[in-house]
Amino acid sequence: MESTALRSLAPNLWVADRPLRLLVGDIGTRMTVIRLADGGLWLHSPVRLDAATRQALDGLGPVRCVVAPSKVHHFFVKDYPPVYPDARIYFAPGLPEKRKNLTFHEVLSDDAPPAWRGRPWR
Repeated sequence: MESTALRSLAPNLWVADRPLRLLVGDIGTRMTVIRLADGGLWLHSPVRLDAATRQALDGLGPVRCVVAPSKVHHFFVKDYPPVYPDARIYFAPGLPEKRKNLTFHEVLSDDAPPAWRGRPWR
């Protein structure tokens, strides 16, 4: 599925570029989407989940993993669990203490979680 909400970079690899306006100016944000071997989607550094982004993701497959990769890439994680309740939410170390209001399943470590350990993408 081709969408303006997601830009295809390669088979089973997409990005979503969005503005992110802060006091210092528009620094932009980018989410990476990878299709896993089981057909599910792995989202890295999620962007705001607007209707177009949701439709594009839903057209690609079920969202399985949402990754907040650092203590500054978490602004829009809260949008995903209500819409994708079966997705696992992964946080960078230190983020659970910073964002006590967000639910997560696992804190990232040096070992990849089973969902994407090895070569789980297509």
